[in-house]
Amino acid sequence: MHIGLLIFVIILIIGLAYFIVFTHDCRNKKCSHMIDPPDKDWPIEAKIERFILMAKEIDGGTTWTITLLAAFIIPFPLIWYVNDRLPTFKEWFYSTFIIFIITYFAVLWMTTNFFRPNILQLQDSLNDLITCD
Repeated sequence: MHIGLLIFVIILIIGLAYFIVFTHDCRNKKCSHMIDPPDKDWPIEAKIERFILMAKEIDGGTTWTITLLAAFIIPFPLIWYVNDRLPTFKEWFYSTFIIFIITYFAVLWMTTNFFRPNILQLQDSLNDLITCD
């Protein structure tokens, strides 16, 4: 049973990792989380407006997929260390749920309290540059 759970979780991890890479990899294709930087020959006002758009997209990525991926993986070494065995499905399920909730809200709190105020300050400063004559 424990090996079946391990194989099931490995398949989940591979599927989730593929989903994350497919939706957030902007190197080879156009994706919804990327704003192209301005060209060098653009006027200053257009460059600043593009920088404002880029600043708005900084926190546009989905953090729930990364925290879910971590929550899938962490119970195995954790329960192995504590109990010296692989987890049962019930232990893995509850551990994954608890770890996901804790990590998701920790990242959300950090984003809200630290990253978002800095992004808003950057946007305000860029807007001030546009309105300066």
